[in-house]
Amino acid sequence: ILYKRLVFAAPRVPVTLGAKIINGVKVPDDSMQFMASLQTTDGHMCGGSLISDNFVLTAAHCADDDNHLPVRVVLGTHNLRKTGTVRNIVQRCKHPDYQPNTLENDIMLLKVSIYIF
Repeated sequence: ILYKRLVFAAPRVPVTLGAKIINGVKVPDDSMQFMASLQTTDGHMCGGSLISDNFVLTAAHCADDDNHLPVRVVLGTHNLRKTGTVRNIVQRCKHPDYQPNTLENDIMLLKVSIYIF
């Protein structure tokens, strides 16, 4: 089964706001409405994708640290210094077979507080 092999393996590195685009071009500001920034009270910590009016798909490892959990989702902005559409996370659902040591099944759904669209 395909989902058993699905792995989002991304190293945890500090986020540098204002980093340059390498071998790409900037898209129009209003074209990122489905890209999500998962944030703690301190700011951005992981990325995700809006897949329905109130669910964001992301990696399960983004919620491995109980002391550093994402609490809100910011959508619709390419500049994290500005505020986009902000929604609180009301439920986290990790894949039942997620393995934090190997990152197997590293996938999670986040339910947000209010419909986005």
